[in-house]
Amino acid sequence: MPLQRPATPWADGGSLIMRTPCGKIYPIQLGSRLQDTWIELGSAAPGSGKSVLLNSMNISTIHRAGNIRLPLLTIIDVGPSSSGLILLIQDSLPEHRKHEAIYLRLQNTGKYAVNPYDTQLGARYPTAREQEFLVDFMTLFCTDPAKKHAPAACAQVNEMLLRIAFEDRAKKAAHAYEPHVEPIIDNVLETSGLKSQHDEQWWSVATWWEVTDMLFQAGFVREASIAQRHAVPVLPDFAAYLHNESIRQIFGEVPIDTGESLLSYMRRCFTTAISNYPLFAGRTRFELSNETRVISIDLNDVIGAKTPEGSLRTALMYMFARQLAAKNYFLREEVVLPVVPPLYHDYHKARIADIQDEKKDICYDEVHNTAGQESFIQTLIKDGREGRKWGIRIVCLSQYLFDYPEALLNAATAVYVMRGGNAADEKILRETYGISDEAIRRMQREAVGPGPDGGTFLALFKTKVGFVVQLLTNTVGPIELWAFSTTLEDVALRNRLYGRIGPYATRKLLAEHFPLGTAMETIEYMRVQLTDEDEVSVVEKLALKLETAHKKKLQKAMELVL
Repeated sequence: MPLQRPATPWADGGSLIMRTPCGKIYPIQLGSRLQDTWIELGSAAPGSGKSVLLNSMNISTIHRAGNIRLPLLTIIDVGPSSSGLILLIQDSLPEHRKHEAIYLRLQNTGKYAVNPYDTQLGARYPTAREQEFLVDFMTLFCTDPAKKHAPAACAQVNEMLLRIAFEDRAKKAAHAYEPHVEPIIDNVLETSGLKSQHDEQWWSVATWWEVTDMLFQAGFVREASIAQRHAVPVLPDFAAYLHNESIRQIFGEVPIDTGESLLSYMRRCFTTAISNYPLFAGRTRFELSNETRVISIDLNDVIGAKTPEGSLRTALMYMFARQLAAKNYFLREEVVLPVVPPLYHDYHKARIADIQDEKKDICYDEVHNTAGQESFIQTLIKDGREGRKWGIRIVCLSQYLFDYPEALLNAATAVYVMRGGNAADEKILRETYGISDEAIRRMQREAVGPGPDGGTFLALFKTKVGFVVQLLTNTVGPIELWAFSTTLEDVALRNRLYGRIGPYATRKLLAEHFPLGTAMETIEYMRVQLTDEDEVSVVEKLALKLETAHKKKLQKAMELVL
């Protein structure tokens, strides 16, 4: 009988259920009041159970005690590893609510264009938090890919550019309303009688901001938001505003390391971004439903190559996806109401009340692709350190701990290491977190990747009751394992059956035949048995056998009923 057993600081309960190597149940409360901030970092080499752990966390977030609806959850990934989670959620929702969880595979085309400079409805200026994000985002345009940071004065120039551009578009250079640009707006103005309220002279000088206010006051909220898209600045405006006299007076003579002037360098960077990124270089054409609660954004088709320039592109896409899905997580009355006219106050108070008390989660997978670009890392740290007051939990997963900059490692309040044996990671565990040699030896011996009993990993938690270091095992049921699998052959098998018998029946069928969550052993055996006479692949052959078995089972069940 053991004299000592591990104890969890969340003994009163937690939504994420793990177990210790000795078999004791170990609940974890994600986003707990026992932690000052919620910044969680994961280290997981390929095949060590990273996707299963992240999906387990997200499922536990959805089932968190007290939830009366789906939580606000954003997953930013490279690849479809979270698509199984979205399907699992959708299959649990009635038809009229399936849009509350979506999987979006982003493309760098105008079809998915979202203007990062869009403001809250009615707001002539961004909120303070949005301003900070936009400065970081624009500074990333100007980042030297090799150095991973922009020239020192770029952030200051961008702050001035934002103030000048929004002030200009709100007042003296407000965009004039143009008919035939948005047919939906023209139609509403005509059919509602709003157009007849003013004469032709008024309409000849009307601005998009005036049309926005008019539509909102008449109760056409969605149409007002569409009109507002034409009132705010877009990326090409900022290249032009670099010629502004106040900018030139302060920064016109500032040189950079290459000998080029700062403003000339920034103009070139903005021009390149306009050309390379139709996704965020124009006005918004893509919009998410206001009722969407869980969104997974797959960046696989828009990230860059494994080069310094490619890493910069990837960091931009991560930041863009964060803005697209999680922009409204940062709403509070004290930051929103000062930038919107009184006309919109009641509308925004209701929106803020709807989400203010909810916990929100932003999960970034495959973070190593960003290669530690400074502006992206600063956004992560800001979101994490201020996350508690917004109710936001930040999760980052990468292949190794050394993928994270020192500032992020120091800011982390939870760390998960999925596999032992990496010397660089072990050095960080010793020097940054003070982990004992015994704990590292146990990790080397037991955290060796997923097995029949689950995946064992080392977990570190900074809590108000002390620093907790514990080996834990994540054991997932076969249906969830099949939903979360990212193994190439298993995914191919699952997707074939999804299209033939449906997601729900597929997961149930695969769980019955392969309860360990993988068919690799069977597939490898079938490969050995393959002959020249076989005309289909092993995966297709297995899919056909499973489909036939499923149909026979259904037929037998029908015969019993009849």
